[in-house]
Amino acid sequence: MSERNEMMTTPLLKNDTIELNSKQVRNSAIEVVMSKFEMQINGYRYTQNEIWDTLLYASASNKTIRYTCMNLKNAPSYNLLYTYLKDKVLKDLSLEDIEKNCNDMIASTLPPRLNDYPQKLAIDLVLIPFYGDEETKDIRRSQAKKSTTKFFCYASAYLIKKNKRVTLCFTFVRPSDTLFDVLVKVLSMVLYLGIQIKRLYLDREFARTDIITYLKEQPYVSVLPIPKKGDELKSLLKRKEKLKTSYTMNSVKYGSVTFSLWIACRYSKGKHGKHGVVMLPYAVIGDCKSEVIEISNEYEHRFGIESSYRLMNQVRARTSSSDSSFRLLLVGIAFTLVNIWVYLKWFALLTSRMRGTDFAENQFPLALFCDFLCEEIKNIYGFVSSIKL
Repeated sequence: MSERNEMMTTPLLKNDTIELNSKQVRNSAIEVVMSKFEMQINGYRYTQNEIWDTLLYASASNKTIRYTCMNLKNAPSYNLLYTYLKDKVLKDLSLEDIEKNCNDMIASTLPPRLNDYPQKLAIDLVLIPFYGDEETKDIRRSQAKKSTTKFFCYASAYLIKKNKRVTLCFTFVRPSDTLFDVLVKVLSMVLYLGIQIKRLYLDREFARTDIITYLKEQPYVSVLPIPKKGDELKSLLKRKEKLKTSYTMNSVKYGSVTFSLWIACRYSKGKHGKHGVVMLPYAVIGDCKSEVIEISNEYEHRFGIESSYRLMNQVRARTSSSDSSFRLLLVGIAFTLVNIWVYLKWFALLTSRMRGTDFAENQFPLALFCDFLCEEIKNIYGFVSSIKL
């Protein structure tokens, strides 16, 4: 068993735990983070616990770090915290080192036995808007969204197993990275975890001839929607019926590739303000035994990868910094916190079933997890409850 697989089975709670409380939530979070980012600050006013607790509070409260430092009574100031991080945590670490440590954090929170059987995965990109005027080489330009065309970009792999939704790994996407490079890198990170792929779902922006050619060489089924372009495809879509056929995609840069084209016929039922029949074309690569509508249904849910980004953004500390290393750390902490929440909820459900109690999944939503974490940190450091006039 590899070192990474050993981390995947690390328990966050003991088997004799009879309740889930705020102290356990905070201890679980800070234990995972501190185990991957060591900080030697002997002789300084603050300890590494105080640094990480401040970052965890900012993440769980979805506030800026500056706001958190101002309102936790015994927390370090923002300038001091940032100096500690730059000089004691991030100084000697490259972006690759920070990314590896963040992925080690994520791996340590994964449910056990994910590598027993091949899994269904989704890979996608998430763009985090940047509104600063600073010029940085790590900004990726994209179509205007949320009032900006500048973004920090990340790609992640995600799966669901028995209703446990977890992020497996993520990577920082530089402006010079091609989608092919990103896909190959994320897939290699998944395989490094020891996880085999049964079916892979990708977003439509991955529908390129070089990527499809690569996927045709893989032993698993891959599914990705095809942009509704070209006379031949438009003609097939006008038939308004489900279909399995062969289709050739051409590219001036990457050549041609032929693959199985599946077209699903669905009714929008007012979704996104649309009504009537909607034709959805997919590239289905590999030996797939499913029906067209099954593939369409599975892809529509995408195994919650958009949900994973929504949840990650709910527990991501806010910052206006253009520092790529700092932002990468905050995104890594956010993905880790969501996984810890999933792990603790899964542990509570499993323990409840073993003991015959009636714990329900909706008793521990992400909002309560965040409240637990914030309340425990406020109990430790105090919170500003009045201001002088």
